[in-house]
Amino acid sequence: MGMKNNNKLSEINNQFPVIGVGASAGGLEAIKNMLSAIPAYSGMAFIVVQHLYPEKNSLLPDLLQKITNIPVVSITEHLHIERDHIYVIPPGKIVTVANGLLKLNPRPTKEKSNKAVDALFTSMASAYEASSAAVLLSGMGIDGTAGMRAIREQGGLTIAQDNSAGFTAMPGHAIDADIVDFVLPPEQIGKKLTDYFAMLRQGWSANEPISESVDEESTYRKIMELMHQRKEADFSLYKQTTVRRRIVRRMLMLKIADISAYLAHIEAHPVEQDLLFYDLLISVTAFFRDPYCFELLIKKIVPLILEGKKNGEPIRIWVAGCSTGQEPYSIAIALHEFFGQQLHQQRIHIFATDISDKSIKIARSGIYHKKELEGVSAARLSKYFDKNKDHYVVSKTIRDMCVFAVHNFLKDPPFAKMDLISCRNVMIYFKPFLQKKTIAIFHYALRDKGILWLGNSETTGSASEFFNPLQRKSKFYTRKPGVGRYITIMGGGKQTAVEEENMTLRGKEVKTEDYQRSADEIVLAKYAPPGVIVNEQFDIVQFRGVTSKFLEPPSGKATFNLMKMAKDGLSFELRNALHRAKSSSESFSKSSVSINGGEMLVGIEVIPLLNTFDPYFLVLFKEELAIRPHRKLSSKSIKTAEQERILQLERELTQIREDMRNITEAQEIAKEELQSSNEELLSGSEELQSLNEELETSKEELQSTNEELLTVNQELFESNEELNISRKLAEATIAVLHEPLIMLNSDLIIQSVNNAFCKTFRITQDQAVGKSFYQLQNGGWNIPGLAKEFTRIQQNDEQIIEKEISFIFPTLGERVVKFNIHPVKKANGEQLILLALDDITERKNDLLQQKVFSEELQKQIAEKVKLERQKNDFISMASHELKTPVTSIKGYTQALHRRFQKEGNKEAEAFLAKMDNQINKLTALIGDLLDATKVTAGQLEYNIDLFDFNSLVSEVTEEMQQTSRKHQIKVKLDTSVEISGDRNRIGQVITNLLSNAIKYSPNSDEVLVETLLEKNQVKLMVRDFGIGISNKNQQNVFDQFFRADGFLQNTFAGLGLGLFISSKIMSRHHGDLTVSSTEGKGSLFTITLPLKK
Repeated sequence: MGMKNNNKLSEINNQFPVIGVGASAGGLEAIKNMLSAIPAYSGMAFIVVQHLYPEKNSLLPDLLQKITNIPVVSITEHLHIERDHIYVIPPGKIVTVANGLLKLNPRPTKEKSNKAVDALFTSMASAYEASSAAVLLSGMGIDGTAGMRAIREQGGLTIAQDNSAGFTAMPGHAIDADIVDFVLPPEQIGKKLTDYFAMLRQGWSANEPISESVDEESTYRKIMELMHQRKEADFSLYKQTTVRRRIVRRMLMLKIADISAYLAHIEAHPVEQDLLFYDLLISVTAFFRDPYCFELLIKKIVPLILEGKKNGEPIRIWVAGCSTGQEPYSIAIALHEFFGQQLHQQRIHIFATDISDKSIKIARSGIYHKKELEGVSAARLSKYFDKNKDHYVVSKTIRDMCVFAVHNFLKDPPFAKMDLISCRNVMIYFKPFLQKKTIAIFHYALRDKGILWLGNSETTGSASEFFNPLQRKSKFYTRKPGVGRYITIMGGGKQTAVEEENMTLRGKEVKTEDYQRSADEIVLAKYAPPGVIVNEQFDIVQFRGVTSKFLEPPSGKATFNLMKMAKDGLSFELRNALHRAKSSSESFSKSSVSINGGEMLVGIEVIPLLNTFDPYFLVLFKEELAIRPHRKLSSKSIKTAEQERILQLERELTQIREDMRNITEAQEIAKEELQSSNEELLSGSEELQSLNEELETSKEELQSTNEELLTVNQELFESNEELNISRKLAEATIAVLHEPLIMLNSDLIIQSVNNAFCKTFRITQDQAVGKSFYQLQNGGWNIPGLAKEFTRIQQNDEQIIEKEISFIFPTLGERVVKFNIHPVKKANGEQLILLALDDITERKNDLLQQKVFSEELQKQIAEKVKLERQKNDFISMASHELKTPVTSIKGYTQALHRRFQKEGNKEAEAFLAKMDNQINKLTALIGDLLDATKVTAGQLEYNIDLFDFNSLVSEVTEEMQQTSRKHQIKVKLDTSVEISGDRNRIGQVITNLLSNAIKYSPNSDEVLVETLLEKNQVKLMVRDFGIGISNKNQQNVFDQFFRADGFLQNTFAGLGLGLFISSKIMSRHHGDLTVSSTEGKGSLFTITLPLKK
């Protein structure tokens, strides 16, 4: 079994990706941009389908070959697909793929539109499944959407061009259908494909463990466990190819390359678990998908259901996996049309369920955009939908026929007594065991002769004992009679598949001694009956014990087929027993089978093996009796023996009759299956033909052909122009370039020099051209270092980059020249040498001076920083030193004030009040100096808490009003609100603004204060009618030590620190402090603070 799994893993990993590229009008440029960005050895094959005019040869292969190193091949019949090749469709053909071959068919001439892209994509979905990718580029029409949907259903990758497309209809239609994984410009598509399939090639494509690394496999299991815990969906039972590709898709979208990193991300972000869950469900649906199926539903299936109905008995339909509701609504509309005016006489119950709550929510709303109603005719749209702005709503009549519910039919109890179950394109994502389980559930849920409706890629498969095919093409099946095995299949342990597989994984990590198991194996080997294990084709996969008495290798070609190895007389009974066990899924035994011409009697028993994905059977042999030669017996013994022989022969005759009847029935079933197979082949041929239903318009084809011709003509014209331009450009460049240039031949004879060389080195063209390079300027260029470089270039065909050499010229003195030397080979093989020179003497001198200046500047900056630090230290120290005596003076002043107040000395009391006021100002100045130094050093402390903003404003204005006798402070408060911040510091800001407003408006008698509550913030505005601030000074008003007294310079006291400190406090609170002022008319200061979070 392990060998089988390894082979399967190898086979999947060896299957290279096949990329279908579809385009139409405007697609040529997009195709070129996409393919030019793909490396020559990407490991992928590309099939390009563009709508071409059928009666004209295409130049597309030649055009594409010019822009890529990947071989470009025009498709011919039965061409084998190879990796790292580009295959281009020829004109007038439809291309499909099957069995690794490209097949060509003539394009239908009767169809109105071209469906070549759909034909390719659909065949790729069937042939390559998850190893396929669809790319849709610029074009008109809707070709490609249906095929892209098929590839997505099979787990393949889908990409559409973004709005850079010349014609957006084709890619836009697929995007609107919500079946596109990535929307990208053509230049980025190649990298996305490369990254995606590179991750898959690292082990993410197989159904078996993704890696030999236990840690990596364990990581994947943990992701499955997370999904099971959050959504109660066991995706370990789904086809792992699809599951793991959807995980890779999510990783690419998040730009996460490592599975362990993705596990950490998904654990930390539950939202990503939901996104992965919805992505894994691959919701692909449409209204009236496969119209011929709905036509058959109305014409044959519904009448068949009604045949078994009594008057008034409802029709019960279950749409399992209904996605976003298009399928149940389509069935409801079809039934409404069928019954017409008699609908009220027939009760119809349509139960639509899905595992996705998100999909059910959309289905219940019944709201769809125009692009989602592609399969709905204009008449149905008008009758069964109500238009609401840019979308349509399913009419109430249809919605009332459907009941939607979140339901996991693999876990939750199923519905019962259904007439029809529709479960289309859901089981294709399940493992075989889960498919069989699903079929059994539906058999249980259907009434006798109920109908099962599956998707185009689905069959009842190995569970065919539950259903008979009714219409193979349309995938309608009728329920076989008999008791359903729902309970048996649903039963078992409570462990999930994830837990079981984790236990298996842990078993690989640890091996322990198990003496009991070893003893059992010895006993079984010595005393168990001999036998073999065979598969469904009766090929032996394992021998158990010695079977030489019953089996022997046949002559001729080697084989392990049980029927061919069975000894004479045994093969017929073995075949019959195996058929019986297979059809009943129960053990079957038969005794007294004579073999080897009657020399031995053998008992055989066939036991179906459970819990295997594929059918396997254990065949056991038991030697019953060796027939011995007759000895002389008495007449009585002879009579008894004859009676026993007669009974034995009668039993064998009965058994033979039963066997013959079984064989006859099996032949009839085989005949029916053969007939069904023939019908399926015929249906398959019809389906392939139907892929070519519509053709693109001739305008579109001519557009593509014209694009090719225009491209070729443009390339020829551009090539000629480029030759002329290149020549002229080279001449002009050499002439006007500021960099001196010299062209030498292999003998170092000067062929040409440009004007810059002559100007820089003070020489004429005549003095240079034709002379040896070493003879220039009295041999000033002839130095050993340069000669060595020339020798190396000529011997090794190398180039010299940025080589600095010093020269001493008679007329110029010492110069430093930077050389770039490049060998140039002409078409005739002649070698030239191009010298690009750069006299950097002045630059070197400038750099030296700049270095000296930079060092001096660094010293000055360091000195300034030192002085600034000393200044701040001095201010801080002085402030602290001043604070103590000032506090003492204030205390003495207050004591004297109380003393004179008691004595009634009013004059002294007045003087002391003025003195106390001046001390308060001095204290405020010292506090400002301390705060300024702390702000500058980032050491100002804040105590953040919630407080009522309006309460603080009222408190500060009342305090300021008590100290200001001349000015009236008018306050207007908006709704009370709490903010988060340091109440004292914000109060300090408000105090400073009110103090400035009073101080700088000596000729005014009022100050206005207003609070304003906005959406996410609160504002405080303080307006005065004083001297104002000039426009020039407004931008500096919040700078340290800045004062805007204007013509009243030094009239008002202060250090210019209040607004500086206030602005820093507001910044710390994520707020703002702004000013708006007119000189001579007053100022408006505004505080803005965010509300609490």
